[in-house]
Amino acid sequence: MQSEEDQELIRFTRKHSTYTLNLHDQYSLNSTINKSGCYDQLVKKIAVYGKGGIGKSTISSNLTAALSDSDVKVMQIGCDPKHDSTRLLAGGVSQETVLDYLKDVPESHRKLGDIVEEGYKGCLCVEAGGPEPGIGCAGRGIISAFELLDELGVNSIPLDLVLYDVLGDVVCGGFAVPLRNNYADTVYIVTSGEFMSIYAANNILRGTANYDPEQDRRIDIQQSRGR
Repeated sequence: MQSEEDQELIRFTRKHSTYTLNLHDQYSLNSTINKSGCYDQLVKKIAVYGKGGIGKSTISSNLTAALSDSDVKVMQIGCDPKHDSTRLLAGGVSQETVLDYLKDVPESHRKLGDIVEEGYKGCLCVEAGGPEPGIGCAGRGIISAFELLDELGVNSIPLDLVLYDVLGDVVCGGFAVPLRNNYADTVYIVTSGEFMSIYAANNILRGTANYDPEQDRRIDIQQSRGR
């Protein structure tokens, strides 16, 4: 039986989400396997943006947990060199990042199951990771991580929702990857009344317009803190 706190979290999620939580059965019924072995299904894809420290990972993890409680199959992908987006969902354990795996494991030995781990209530967790400080480009690392996930067949996993928790510096093309190539159809911007938070939100909106000016995409702004 769910606690009152859990029920309140689910009510909050229903109120602020752009979809309803009873779509799981519909997705399952409508999912079919195509000739390439991938699932043709209606998958909601949300990118959560905002400046560092604003609460993106907390909100993302709460959304994933609440939806998982309602039997929605969610994959959360952390797109930040800190690689701590999914830590709470994984019981506090830090998982291997996609970039570390790409660097350490030969191509012939790579498997999707090594970088996609199961977390709270069956949700799936992925951490893109980033390069060593002062070495390489974090944005380019995000691009490489997405490419490897695609090569290993991440699209073959039957899901209802994919949630990208993204570092807010959308000025860098790498961190804008979830906005491109139809990775995300909805953008949540987490902000507050602070100048840097508003500045980051403005950059994210401008980046969205620049990358896909004709793309019909839902954008919501959520206030993390303030009066």
